[in-house]
Amino acid sequence: MTTATAEFWPFPMPDLDKQSKLDREVAQFMETAYRESYRPCRFLPNDFGLESNTGKIAYLTSRGRISKSDENLQWELWLGIGPERNLGVWVNSFRLASQLAIDWMRGLDVAKLLHDSESSIVRGPYFAPVLEASLVS
Repeated sequence: MTTATAEFWPFPMPDLDKQSKLDREVAQFMETAYRESYRPCRFLPNDFGLESNTGKIAYLTSRGRISKSDENLQWELWLGIGPERNLGVWVNSFRLASQLAIDWMRGLDVAKLLHDSESSIVRGPYFAPVLEASLVS
């Protein structure tokens, strides 16, 4: 089994005239995270990460088949502290997954974020029992 190496932002993106909607959303997410001093990265073409200096992490992974419209793609979002993944949820768009990741990094309340996104949640949320309280407090 091979492990993907993180490629930190800025990394090469398709030329503007060849970018899909997803490419533009990824670039916007990466730029926002980078400007706010987080460390955004890509592990695989549709597998992204984000880490903060405080130890928070977020992983965004595509679930489903990539299409030209990217409309049928779901995103699995994992939030954690240190190397541990403590909360997982599947949502119906990259834009939402990336916004949840950024908002959580900014310190917004996870319970409120999940409640406000309820209509877009496809699966979950899933909590790791050990650190559930630290994520929602």
